[in-house]
Amino acid sequence: MGKSLKDVVMIEFNEQLTERDINNIPSEQLYMFNIKNNISVFPIPGLIYLKKDSKCFTVLFNGAVNREKTDYLAFQRWSWIEEIETNVLILPDSTLKNGSFALGWGTGVPSEWYIESMVETIDNFVNKLNIPRNKTVLYGSSAGGFQAFLCGLSLDGVNVIMENPQTDVFNYYERHVNALIEICYQNMDKKEIYESFGERFNLIRAIKTHNKIPYFYYLQNKNDKFHYNNHYLPFITELKDLDIKENEFSIKLLDGEKTHNPGGLDQLVSILNEIFDNTI
Repeated sequence: MGKSLKDVVMIEFNEQLTERDINNIPSEQLYMFNIKNNISVFPIPGLIYLKKDSKCFTVLFNGAVNREKTDYLAFQRWSWIEEIETNVLILPDSTLKNGSFALGWGTGVPSEWYIESMVETIDNFVNKLNIPRNKTVLYGSSAGGFQAFLCGLSLDGVNVIMENPQTDVFNYYERHVNALIEICYQNMDKKEIYESFGERFNLIRAIKTHNKIPYFYYLQNKNDKFHYNNHYLPFITELKDLDIKENEFSIKLLDGEKTHNPGGLDQLVSILNEIFDNTI
């Protein structure tokens, strides 16, 4: 790996991203950025790596962050960027800036849903780079897969890859859910949160709200029993009840080790190639 996070250059976009901004970012240079947008009261951070000869775009989302080792500005899988032969954007979950907890699922706070700011940031880069939506892939595992799917709902035409994801925040381990609710939602109870913010916490609720789905690849390790039983099976069952056509998504059940860990770079690259090779 030739690049290092020591090579990162910080850049501030004080206004909306412009084509001039894009042109001023050299190819194959790590840039950490803050960008203002029309939704959030604070700039959205990210890590961008451009390969301007590519007309494809890959967005990576974070899963759980070890807060004993880093602040919320973690850029997971950054070491993959030279192996992914596209432009790459990594977005941390700004929900975690509110406290020292590990998982936020992009839920934000009652007054602001951070997924909406992520969507605007992705859309901004895709448009200024002139990337077709069908050449754009949003990827994440675990909580990152949850965020990727929610962003995909608002970005018509993109592809989503979610690996061993949570599909309902409240079906995850209570200590992580409670830490989020205590800090960001002032200990609101589950019923109240579902009534007011259901689409932020449950993918089926989000599908019903948007009345559509992105084209998604659902990768599930059958031997990750917790996620298979508590997230995959309920999601697929409810999805069938919504009468979603099977040609609108792809399910890959994997027979991996008894772990929640994702399949890794080679697996992701293989699916990216499949997507990009089959889109015009």
